[in-house]
Amino acid sequence: MAKLNTPIKARLPKPFAPPFDAWLDRAPPLATHAAISGELLERSGDSLKNGGAAGRVASSEEIYGAAAHAVKKIARKRGWPHQSHDSLRRITDYLAQQAKGKVTDSQYIGSLFGDLGDSHRNFYNDNLTEDELQEMRRTLKVFLRLLRAADRQTPKGTPPPSNQAYRNDALGYLRKYGVPNPAHRTSAPGGGGARRS
Repeated sequence: MAKLNTPIKARLPKPFAPPFDAWLDRAPPLATHAAISGELLERSGDSLKNGGAAGRVASSEEIYGAAAHAVKKIARKRGWPHQSHDSLRRITDYLAQQAKGKVTDSQYIGSLFGDLGDSHRNFYNDNLTEDELQEMRRTLKVFLRLLRAADRQTPKGTPPPSNQAYRNDALGYLRKYGVPNPAHRTSAPGGGGARRS
């Protein structure tokens, strides 16, 4: 590992932005994603026991990290892109669709992942109480159980969720209800997105 006093340019991978497939060689192995997810789940409880704002903030990120690494493990195993928050959200929605009718409560996978995203946002704001974070930990355990069940029910060789199918679904919702589907939000309310001049 490069020392921290090494100039950042020297620490960047060569070339800096290789195609997605090139990163697979350097990405953590599947077992590592599973181990990280389990460790973060356990650590989130320890961080809450430490109390205070630092404990809440650390626990928040550990809760989201456990969920994200569980999704990344599935995506990596299947060869699906998984390098952004948006791709992880698409994967959870896609697995919920694939498991529909095969796994009880699978329709909640995407919304549970969205709820766990609140713990990630709490890392920056510290708005959630310890009780709310304990509830997030319980939500995470339900999410992980449903995610594993949906993965088992999704046939091998299933193609990755496509951006176009996701956009078509969002447009269908807009046409039907006249409002954007909140599940297909591309950025946080009031932030991100394209700016108009």
